[in-house]
Amino acid sequence: MVYAIVFGTLFVLWVLLHYKKTRADGTYIKTHPYRSMMFHLMTTRNESVVYFEDFIDITELEQYIEETRGHYHVALTHCAVAAYALGLSMIPKMNRFTAGRRLWQRKYRKISFSMKRQKLDTAARLAVVQMRPTDDDTFETFVRRINEKIGVER
Repeated sequence: MVYAIVFGTLFVLWVLLHYKKTRADGTYIKTHPYRSMMFHLMTTRNESVVYFEDFIDITELEQYIEETRGHYHVALTHCAVAAYALGLSMIPKMNRFTAGRRLWQRKYRKISFSMKRQKLDTAARLAVVQMRPTDDDTFETFVRRINEKIGVER
């Protein structure tokens, strides 16, 4: 009888934890039943990745980078990360993730990326950067914050 009570209590705790709908980093998003089926079909990250190829004309961007290099260090990676941060602020639906076969909306914007540290040869080490973009960041302040986090390899 004691084993049944212990087993029943553990089962109830497991059920309550399994159906938990709160997280510190996100808000639960209720999905349509057809959409929730996708979490069971594509269980790992590699099954749900979509790759596509596109060509973008960046001649004006390259000119802008050359013009601003005299004022502060900027590269194409800085521009791509800044565009991603702008996209997250303009389209909050891009800032969602899945965990426990549920869809969650992040409570904050956070960007993680890796970038080579500044060095004159090709053997520069990678720096992993995690940062939270703010709404009052200009492109220059955003690039300076990235450069502070990357540092220079010695």
